[in-house]
Formats: sequence, structure tokens, C-alpha cells
Amino acid sequence: MFLQLGVTLAADSVALQSDGRIVVAGVVRSNSVGSSFAVFRLTTNGVLDPTFGSLADGAFLDASGLFDASATAVTVTSDSRIIAAGRGRQTVSGPFRALVYRLASNGAFDPSFNGFGRVVVPFGSESATPMAIAEGTSNSVVVAGYTNAAGATPFVLRRLASGAPDSSFGGDGEVRLPVRGAADYVNALALRPTGHIVLGGTNWVTSTQRRGTLARLTPAGALDTSFGVAGRLDFPAGSFSYDDVKALAFDVQGRAVAGGTLTSLLGIVRLLPEVVPTAVGDGDGPRGSLRFGAPAPNPARGGTSFVLTMPVAGAIEVAVHDVSGRRVRTLHAGIMTAGAHVLRWDGRDSSGRGTEPGLYFVRARAGGQSVSTRVVRTR
Repeated sequence: MFLQLGVTLAADSVALQSDGRIVVAGVVRSNSVGSSFAVFRLTTNGVLDPTFGSLADGAFLDASGLFDASATAVTVTSDSRIIAAGRGRQTVSGPFRALVYRLASNGAFDPSFNGFGRVVVPFGSESATPMAIAEGTSNSVVVAGYTNAAGATPFVLRRLASGAPDSSFGGDGEVRLPVRGAADYVNALALRPTGHIVLGGTNWVTSTQRRGTLARLTPAGALDTSFGVAGRLDFPAGSFSYDDVKALAFDVQGRAVAGGTLTSLLGIVRLLPEVVPTAVGDGDGPRGSLRFGAPAPNPARGGTSFVLTMPVAGAIEVAVHDVSGRRVRTLHAGIMTAGAHVLRWDGRDSSGRGTEPGLYFVRARAGGQSVSTRVVRTR
């Protein structure tokens, strides 16, 4: 299909499904229709997956009502759907809008997301470039990038599972960070199980000097002042420094790992200690509050159990998350009576597959309280 005269492809992001299939996002450019927002899926053998796409050709393409559309970020959700972000114009010469898509596992539009499977987010006369996407709590979608205002202005969007703006985040589902120096770019995004958002990017101190930078936001979208200096952590820049952060993740011990460049030549990885505030709860909390007992066994090769104490009867959600913040399994969602309850996680995800060894977080939310505890899975 794509080995045609006048058709070119470019990939900007990749994600791996739990079954080993590979999801790639980017752009398809052709002489006939221009640029299309593109998502492909490959089998474990590296060929286009015939079970994916409306034409069963392994590809999802969309350019409806758009010009110069492209995908820049993609990930696979805990329930095997695909969320992707990118940009496109609504007029030939208009500003770039942020595009957010959710696809079913077969590569079709997911109509439960904004009634269509796509959200177009305008930024007035500014052009937006989403760079990273992640699944948040309750199947919400978090997108980070920058606009061309003031050189480059960072933004973060959070959409509910329905596709509507999350009003609990920045008041309207959108947060912009103050620009420092000549420009501030966001290139990477990672979520903590507590709902904190960690961003990685590049701060242009001057037009010729840049430094790698991290920022952390609270679940409500404010800069977390307990992190770094006023919510930001910059890697010192020398007279001829060209550092940046291009990728961000968490290791099995929950530490942030930032990868990028040093003086435009060398890849770098910086390990940072765990900096999530303990105020959200970890293990036993004070009497009269929502709290976990210590998981046992822990580390665990198979399943593990823990006691959750509810101070009063009410609605509660208990879920397992991996170190990137992605939901792995919902253990309970509904009403729970007051008192101590024994919950068990068998080590499997929401599809019944065994999870990989590593660090996991079990989080409970009820009545405005949020507590979490750690579980380590071994082979």
C-alpha cells in the first residue's frame, strides 16, 4: 500500500503492546491527499498487522478536516486501546492545533472518546506541538508539549475518559508553565501512581545555551514546590552546554531516569531519587484514616495480599499501577463497608496475563483521601 510513487512515511513514536506487537505513530505524506495522522501496528515478526486498521492493512490514517496532520506520540492503555497525539491545521495556513485520538484495539476510532475518537484542541493563534502522551487514572489521557508563544511555552492537557476536559486539572483541563529565558520545550512525560506529572525537556537559557530540565506538577496541575526549586529541576548549563531531556521513565525502584544529549554528542541518563511526597500515604496511615497494611508476601513471585482499612463506609477505587503510572489492574471499584478488608492481587493484569517483574504501586482513593503501598514482583 505504501510503496507507491509520491508516498513517504516518517515515524515519531513507538509503543509496545503486552503481546509483543509494535505500535508506531507518525505521518504519511502523499501527492494526492497531503499529510495524514498515521498509526501502524506490526506483528511480532515486524510485518503490518492485518487485524489492525479499517482496511485490515495494519494502518490507521486520518486527515479529515485537517491539513499537514501528523502523529507525534503514542502509547497503549491498560485495556489495550491506543491513545495518540499530534498536530494539524484546520485551515491551509492556520495555526497547528493539538490532536488527541483514542483507537479501539483493532485500529478503529473509539466513539466513546468525544463521540468520534478524536479531540481537536485550539490554542488561539498559537501553534501547538504535542510531544508525549500517557494514560492517567480512570482511563484519563494526559498530553504534554509546547506552543510557539514566547519562543516555546510548555503545556499539559488532561482529558477525562469521555474526551471532555478534566476541570479538576488547572480549572479547564489545561495548564501552561511559565517560560524561563528564551524558550522552554517539553519533550517527555511520565506519571506517578500518586497522580503527579513529571515532565522532561529543554530550557533555552539564551538563544545559544540550553540545559536539560525536569518539572513536576501536582495532580491538580500546579507546579509541585516540594520538587527541585519551585517545582523545577535544571541540570546546570556551562558556557557551551547543549543539554536536553528527550526521554523520561521510572526504574523498578521508582527513581526518575532522564535520557537526552550532552553537548549535542553523547546520550545521557540521570538517576534521581524518589521524590514523591509521602503525604499521599504509603503503608499504614494514622488511625481514623484510609490506610494500607504491609503487603505479604513482598517481594512476591505469585500473588500478594494486604489489609485496607476504611474509616467509614463509602465508594472506593483500588488499582494496581506500574512505575510509569499506567493502570495495570483494578482490584475494587464500588462501595466498601467501614473496617478492615483483605484484598489480594494475583499478579495478573486486566487481561489476565502475568505481569513482568518489577515495582508496582497499589493505590486506593476514597472520600478525598489517596493512599498507596508498594509491591515488588519477582520471577
